[in-house]
Amino acid sequence: MAAELLGSNFQNFDFYANWLNILGKDFASPLAEGSRLTYDYELQDSVFLGPDWCYQLAVSPKRAHDLAFQGTIWITAQNYALRRADLVASPKANLNFVSDLRLFQDMTSPADGPGLPVRTRLVVSVQPYRQQAATQVRFTTVNSHFVRNRLHSEPGFYDQPIVSALPESAEREAGQAQASGLPPGSSGYFDAHRPDTLSLSERQTFAVLDSARQLPSVRNLLDWVELLVNGYKRVGRWDLGPILTSYAHNDYEGSRLRVGFRTTSDLSRNWLTQGYVAYGSRDARLKYGLKTALIAERRHWTVLSLEYRHDLEQVALLDNDFLPDNNLFLAASRWGRVQQGRPILRDLYAASLQRDLLRGFTQTLTLRHQDITPLHDFAYYATEDHGPTALLGRHLTLSELVLEARYARDENLVQSDNRRRSVGLKRWPVATLRYTLGWRNAFTKNPSPAYQKLNLLLTHSVSVGQLGRLGYRLEGSYIPSAVPYLVLKTPLGNQTPFYNANAFNLMNYFEFVTDRSVSLRLDQHFEGLVLNSIPGIRALNWRLVGTANVLYGGFRRPTGPSPTTTSRATSCPAFPPSTGSLTWRSATVWRTSASLSGWILFTGLLTATVPMPTTSESK
Repeated sequence: MAAELLGSNFQNFDFYANWLNILGKDFASPLAEGSRLTYDYELQDSVFLGPDWCYQLAVSPKRAHDLAFQGTIWITAQNYALRRADLVASPKANLNFVSDLRLFQDMTSPADGPGLPVRTRLVVSVQPYRQQAATQVRFTTVNSHFVRNRLHSEPGFYDQPIVSALPESAEREAGQAQASGLPPGSSGYFDAHRPDTLSLSERQTFAVLDSARQLPSVRNLLDWVELLVNGYKRVGRWDLGPILTSYAHNDYEGSRLRVGFRTTSDLSRNWLTQGYVAYGSRDARLKYGLKTALIAERRHWTVLSLEYRHDLEQVALLDNDFLPDNNLFLAASRWGRVQQGRPILRDLYAASLQRDLLRGFTQTLTLRHQDITPLHDFAYYATEDHGPTALLGRHLTLSELVLEARYARDENLVQSDNRRRSVGLKRWPVATLRYTLGWRNAFTKNPSPAYQKLNLLLTHSVSVGQLGRLGYRLEGSYIPSAVPYLVLKTPLGNQTPFYNANAFNLMNYFEFVTDRSVSLRLDQHFEGLVLNSIPGIRALNWRLVGTANVLYGGFRRPTGPSPTTTSRATSCPAFPPSTGSLTWRSATVWRTSASLSGWILFTGLLTATVPMPTTSESK
């Protein structure tokens, strides 16, 4: 909810588009093509707004439960341009936790050129339940001193990302303004440069908030909110957590205890350090990790980071490079049957450099070295000899160079202290390309040939008009080299009770291993298109959601004969033999579901799994 509110604040509301996305929902614009199917219009008056003679029109939705507005718009009589809009979301619109949503926008006169927003005000009231107190959030944006039809000649002016900075504490504001690229901050800066003055009620509100923020009870409440939202507990200048990872129990480690921390901007705005220590009661191993990052330059967000980690990992979760920071899923994956995910003990050494080269174009260079000790039955041929007496390897070292390019053309970024977050809706797809060049056992007497890995990810959310909103996630992976299966791609399953949008939630860990794969996930949110037409269901504010997951993958070429036993005479996982010119194994997994979402998203009401083999052997 916080990210959606921030995204709405830094979003431009264009009523000439057919749809306005607010809080992740697509509202039909009163000026949209075919808007007569959604709205009723009534001419109320003809008035002057500044120099413009305007028609005052009342708009109201034909169906009260639709995502539409009611209120007033002013249209100029000369060229029928929007001059002003004062709208309220339909009170019966299907919005979770939102009891009131208001949008006001005043435009420039058409005589000055195409209309630009002079003042935009968004008011959102959040109320979890009817009997609880509501929280009202108001965003006001005022624009002035417009300069039209003039290109900027400053080098790189249009290549910089659009970054908004959240307010910081007053005692640090003056010293931080110059480093962050913001205007010089002082107590009276905005009072002197604000295009309009604050009203008496607004000044009183700010004074009350500043006073209440210093109360011990309010500060404790804010700390608990931080703990519930981000998983960290503030202790002085340090954050302890994530709290969800403090304890776990699984079939390999037994009871796992973990204590972690991270630094805050009170210690340093340019340095961010986080670490942890963990211990398992059954395996009696101490695990630990430390990562530090330096924000060398903020305008292009240049970040240098170093990391070392000695911990128990699962092969099933090892190669999911595009898995975002999902603390709930990562904490839950430590519970239960860890041995099914093929446990390993990994020492990770990594150094990376990240920088925004152009607006929306981020490059990351990573050097990493991994010492892997399998904690399950695993072996590979250490030499070219694959006979009965061949030398087998068990320990594995991987030295890799990783190049990553990410392009998000219209991404909105928010800087808060020493972190940067992406908020709001992106109209263009976000593309991430990752290339990995690696060597096995590079520092031994018998190093293996270099291997390559290529990953591509596309994510996007598209408005499909009256049908709602379609989100898709397309990922491709290709490994042309012969490598042990620990290095191959393992499509992400989910054995936790929590839904993960980036995983195959009906698939267990380590069900598939591929050197080439393509996966596609579709999420279609129909909103109230179907259910709002059913009288009994309409009052429940349910929405229809359809999802489909498709995975195709296999082995383009054999990865080499695999040993059947380890050096300790234990059995290794068996792989099917080569089938000549065909692939070893090729399979398509298709899973669909229809869901209802109201206050809580229920999935799996209708689920079908249809394996579609492309060779004689499939799963």
